[in-house]
Amino acid sequence: MTFDDLTPAAPRPLRTPPSFRRPPDVLDILALRSRRRLWVSAALRAAGAALLSLLRALRREGARRRSIAQIGRLDRRHLRDIGIEDRGAIEALVREGRI
Repeated sequence: MTFDDLTPAAPRPLRTPPSFRRPPDVLDILALRSRRRLWVSAALRAAGAALLSLLRALRREGARRRSIAQIGRLDRRHLRDIGIEDRGAIEALVREGRI
């Protein structure tokens, strides 16, 4: 055993504090931009899907209202022939599919 074996090892270097870290390089900035782009495209897709579902709901509601108006124009005898005894049941029939 020699004297060199008894000397303590050199201390480990400390981690550099966050203030001394390197500034972001071009690749880091591009990675942030691509993440932002993904977020924006996802938000646009979600907004587009919401708008599409709203337009579909409006179209279905318009079709329902046209159906209610068409059935409402029938006279009492025709309504009785198709099974509607009361004019108040027309809307329930169209919206729910049953009387």
